[in-house]
This record gives sequence, C-alpha cells and structure tokens, in this order.
Amino acid sequence: MVKTEYDFVILEENINNELVIASLDYVFTKDEYLVIECVHNGKVLTRVTGVYNTNRLLAALNSENSFVDGKIIARLFELGYDCSAEEVHIARIKILSNTRHAIQSTARIRPAKHEEILEFASGNNDTEFILGEITGVNNTPDELPDNFKNKFYVKNTWTGNVSLNQSLPLNFDFTKLVEYPHVLFAGSSGSGKSTLLRVFIEELMLTGLPAIVFDVHSEFDFDKLNFDTQANFTDRYVVFEVGKNVGIKFENLTTHSLIDILNTVSELTEAMQAVLYQIHKTGESLEEFKQRLENIYSYTKAQSYYQNLQKQIIKNTSIKFFPGKIFSKSEIEEMKNLDISEEDIPILTTAFSSKSTKEFTLSSLKGILWRLQQLIAKNVFCGSEIEVIKELRKGKTIILRGNIFSLKAIGGFIIKKAYYFRKNFVENNNNFFPPFFIVIDEAQNFASKEGNNYIEKLLEEIAEEGRKYCVFYILATLRPSRLRDNIIAQAQNKFMFRLVRQTDIEVVKKETDLTTDEISRLPYLENGQCFVSSPLFQSSVLLCVRLPWTKSPYSRNPLLEYIGSVR
Repeated sequence: MVKTEYDFVILEENINNELVIASLDYVFTKDEYLVIECVHNGKVLTRVTGVYNTNRLLAALNSENSFVDGKIIARLFELGYDCSAEEVHIARIKILSNTRHAIQSTARIRPAKHEEILEFASGNNDTEFILGEITGVNNTPDELPDNFKNKFYVKNTWTGNVSLNQSLPLNFDFTKLVEYPHVLFAGSSGSGKSTLLRVFIEELMLTGLPAIVFDVHSEFDFDKLNFDTQANFTDRYVVFEVGKNVGIKFENLTTHSLIDILNTVSELTEAMQAVLYQIHKTGESLEEFKQRLENIYSYTKAQSYYQNLQKQIIKNTSIKFFPGKIFSKSEIEEMKNLDISEEDIPILTTAFSSKSTKEFTLSSLKGILWRLQQLIAKNVFCGSEIEVIKELRKGKTIILRGNIFSLKAIGGFIIKKAYYFRKNFVENNNNFFPPFFIVIDEAQNFASKEGNNYIEKLLEEIAEEGRKYCVFYILATLRPSRLRDNIIAQAQNKFMFRLVRQTDIEVVKKETDLTTDEISRLPYLENGQCFVSSPLFQSSVLLCVRLPWTKSPYSRNPLLEYIGSVR
C-alpha cells in the first residue's frame, strides 16, 4: 500500500511561480509531480525542480549554489523544525497550473495522480505524436491506466535494458502548431537529439504529413525496424541524392533565382547582380548562358588590355585616337619604341577608341564566372527538382541526401519552390499544394547568424510567415548560439538536451521558461533526456525520448564493432 498522507509545510513563495516546501517524513525526488489543494485556486499541479536535505551534523554548512539559504533555515526554526537535531527534506517546486491567487500557506500537499498529470502534459488521440514518456511520475499513488501502457519502447540509460513504457506518455499535438509554430532541438553530440529527430520524422510519416528532410550524415533510412510493429515506412518516403538524381534545371531559373543560387558559393556584389540582370535570359540553357558569359568576359578582358595600351600611348606620345584612324609610319615606330607588338597595332586602329567605355567591369564578370564554375563542379545543375515536387504533392517524406554545400544550393531551391507553391494555393485557392514540414539537422550550417545566403533568408521568412501557410520547420543543432536570433525566437516548441557551452546555455536561459535549477542540470542530462519548453504544456517538462521504430545505420557502437572484428 502506497502511503498518500504526509506532513508538508510551505516555506517561501517567489515571483517566478516557484515555492519552497519542507517535510519530515516525505523524501522528495527531482521531477516528481505534487498537487497543492488550495482553497483559493483549487488543485494546483506542481513539479519538483530542486531537492535538499538538512544534515544535523552539518546544519551550519550550505552550498552557495543551493536554493536553501539562511532565511529558509530560520523559517524552519520558526515553524518548530530543529535542523540541528533532525533531518528535514526540502524541495523547490514549480507551479504548472494557472493560478489567480496566492497559494494558501496551510494548503494540503500530496503526490499527484496520473489523471492530474494527464490533463497537463499528455493525451491519447490521432492528432498527437508520441515522443516518449514523462519523467518523474513513478511516485504517483495510483496505477497507470492500461490504455497508456505498452505504447512504445524506452531504454534505461544506466542498465541498457529496453522495455515497453510503463509510465505516462508525452504526446505532442501537431495541430497546435498553427497557433504555436516551429520546433527546435538543441544538444551536444550524443545527447539524443538525432534520435528525437528520427522519432518526429516517423510520426510525420505515420500521420501522412509531407516533409523535406536534409540528410547531411546519410542516416535517415527507415526500412530496417528496431521492433516488431505494424508500422510500415518503406512506401512513405523517397530518398534523393542531391547533385546526382536531383538538381536544378537551369532553364527554369529566373534571374533572381540564379542570383540566389550563385550567392550560395559566395555573396554577389551589387555590380555582379546588375551584370546578371543584363545578360541572363530566362529559359536559356546552361551552355548558352555560360558561353555568352565567357564571350563577354573575353571581350571585356581584351578591351581592358587595349584601353590600357591606348592610355600608355597617349601618355608617352603625341598620337591621337579616333574611330577608323590609320596610323602613319612614324606613329607605328613610336609605338614599337614603347614595346607594343606589331600584332596589337592593327587592332588599335579599328577596334577601340580612346573614349570607349566598359559596359561591364572585368572583376564582376570574373566573379560570376568563378561562382558558376563552382556550381557546375558540384553538379548543382544536373537533373531537375520536378520529381521531388511530385512526391511531396503525394504526401511523401522527401529525404535530400548530400553535403552541406549541395543541400544549401539545391535543397534551398526546392524548399523555396515548395513554399511558394503552398503560398500561392493558400492566397489564390488554385493548384492545391499540401502543408509540409522542413526538417534540418546540423541547422547551424543552414541558419547561421553569420551567414547571408538565400536559404537563411528563406528560413527567416518562414519563421515569421510560415504559420499562415502551414509550413513549419523542425531544426536540430549542436550550437544554438550560432543560430539566427529570430529563428530561435519563432520556434515556440523547444527541446533542450545536454548542453555544456556557456554561450549555448545562455541562449536557453533567454529563450525558454526553464527554471534556474533546470538550467543548472543541462550539462548533466542523460542521453535521451530533454527539457521541453512549449506553450502546449503550460510549463517545462522533462522528457525521456522513446526509441524509434526504425534502426539508424549508426546505431551500433563502432568501437565494439572494431573489437569484434579483431577478436
């Protein structure tokens, strides 16, 4: 029989929706859920964020980082607790329910029941993604209802044992993204964010929601199953190798789109953009454009060369230039004395005048040509994006596999095209195009605050406007401090895994509702654990991510693989 009645006392209430409570007979556990039965507010759900025990042998000592200070100890003595003679269990708890009045100091406190936690952070319907289980519900006095058990598999980090869930699921209602758009995962390498990314992609496929996934590490295959399940992912996704069987059809590029693509290599100057608007013709082939660009470059280079010769001649002789001029023998001799070759002199007589102006600068043409050659070398213009768009229209998940550069150029172009198809449908109600998700791992390479490529500008636009068109991004990053501020801010649903760099932790402090205690735990979270900061759950939740139904190609420890091969 689980004991349900304990003696609690409220010691302190602060402005951050937190309380400090104490008990002699109840040992608090981090992340567990408690209910305060308050006359003024009704049942108030709370979660333990910090724990502390007074030690009668070390009552005078106190960590400077602890929430228990001299004021708390003094308050205990006022209430009749003798910290020098008895052990007192103290907890800081976070209020999760909406309260309109101050918490009653004499309110009854007890462990929460499953149904009370369920109202706060879980559900069981077809519009929800099953992400894992809520940590901290093991102390509940009642039994978990059967319809929430055995839904998915979880792994014990310490023992390595895998079992079906016996704790309350954390479900994510994807229909709420219309109100609270976009998702961000942040965590160090090995913290579990790629696992949650795979879980999200599986859930998207199971619900038939189309997505474009950037696969930098060639890890998103969904054919091999981890467990026996009726789920079948084989027909729900299509893999494209960017630069091989998918690319950009040059003939379909507008001048503006071409500028975007060239900017992927290196940002174009205003002069280069002006040149492109003059020389590019929509609908022409890559070969035609490249040949014209090379011809203009060669002509301009020659023009520059002969104009420099003209300047040299004018400066050092009395020779004058005008169109159609024929040089006398003495003038020819004068030019030879300046080391000007006989081959160049006839051209000077007819092709160039001293007042000729250069239509294009040599440096601008050279810069455009170099960028174009880089794109050609990376096979950016091989194939077409048409098949990707077709599969997306069918509700498939599109896996775009390739290196960062190719994904920026080709993947960014595909996202932009799909986004404007969707935008056109919503605004003009013609040519149906489905809502879709953009899933990007290593997002710091595609939405960097230092970068200025068109994919970064596109993600900025989607961050602000995507909600209106039901286009959402799910980004995962090692370094949240390197992401664009607006892209972080517009992600209403944040999943914070283990982070160790102070600059990254500062971003979490600024952009989430995590408490001081929760922030301090970020460097020590176990693999697969994360704090969820989302309006969907009223307050932060500690999630243990479920195991994916499908197997990653990198799921086996390579060191064990090597040892096995040697032995």
